[in-house]
Amino acid sequence: MVGFRCDSAARRRKAAYCAGVRRRLIVLGLLLAALLPLAPATAGTPGACGRASGCTAFELIHAGSTYGWYPVAQRFEFKGGVPAQWQHLGRGTLTTTHGMLTLQGRRGDISTVWTGNPRRQGRWEVRMRTHRLQAARTDLTDYRVRVALVPTRPQDEHCGAQQVALLDYSPTSPRSAAFSVRALPDLAFDASTTTARTVGGDQWHEFAVEVAPDHVSWFVDARVVATQPTPAALFAVPLRMQVSLVSTPGASMQPTRVQLDWARYWTLRKPGKLPVDAPAPTASTYAGAC
Repeated sequence: MVGFRCDSAARRRKAAYCAGVRRRLIVLGLLLAALLPLAPATAGTPGACGRASGCTAFELIHAGSTYGWYPVAQRFEFKGGVPAQWQHLGRGTLTTTHGMLTLQGRRGDISTVWTGNPRRQGRWEVRMRTHRLQAARTDLTDYRVRVALVPTRPQDEHCGAQQVALLDYSPTSPRSAAFSVRALPDLAFDASTTTARTVGGDQWHEFAVEVAPDHVSWFVDARVVATQPTPAALFAVPLRMQVSLVSTPGASMQPTRVQLDWARYWTLRKPGKLPVDAPAPTASTYAGAC
């Protein structure tokens, strides 16, 4: 209110006028604030989410941001219809719902495969949730929920002997997220972590894996949970992400839904800004290779 004074002598005569001026100045200040650009602290760190405008605090809770993997090489936000690169396999439905890729099964196996981004190495992450749907029967068998990197050609899977699981979840262990790696000729590494919130029950989580020439690291909710050192690169064939509802043969299955909010891939070109030191999974052998 520069240039105008409401002192004690004028208070009685000009009280109404002062109040009106103050109201108009407050409205003008709000309008000007809306037109000015956000300060950096409010707008987020420029480029931290692959956008010049930065990202929200909600978007920062994932491994890609926490460990500084950006810029992202490929990303999907699932706005609009099902992207052509996400292939539907098996029974059930694959749709997009309110910006989420939705996989829903009631019988048999069902999967969606990210077909357009096969890589031997790199960093993959997905923000997802899963939920057991209501059913009239109470004797149904739960699906296993799996997010894994698998070879582009089925014959290169060797009956499951070449793959990396970001998540292997069963509702029988609601707070346990399991993960693993299988590599030829018969290598197997398995681990799991306990989550503060249930993995199912429509709870959002972020699962990621870094496949490097000398290690494989797993991340849950922006935190490294396991790292397996390797003497050399484990995979000689490109891998791609596959999200699956895995049924029990011959069983009647509990209707289940998996929803992906986003999926992303980063190269290894940029070193991570935090170490990935973590307990190693349990080493064993995989006898099912073919």
